[in-house]
Amino acid sequence: MNEITLNTQHTTPAQHFTSTVVPGIKVAVFAIMVLALSPLVGFWIVALVGAALFLLPVGATVSALFPKAFRHTEDNFLP
Repeated sequence: MNEITLNTQHTTPAQHFTSTVVPGIKVAVFAIMVLALSPLVGFWIVALVGAALFLLPVGATVSALFPKAFRHTEDNFLP
């Protein structure tokens, strides 16, 4: 690189400060949002797994007690 290209790459202190601080603030805000919302996501994961663990045996019991109840859906989906 020659002297002309080196001289054109200078930035003012304000430009340098803005170019380094703004991405840092965005990363910090994102990290805070992730930490704040993670308990909600964890709650829904646990709730969905708990519902699946409850509904699976209930569905199996209902289909064992009433085998003809879901026959029409099986006939529609099977070729």
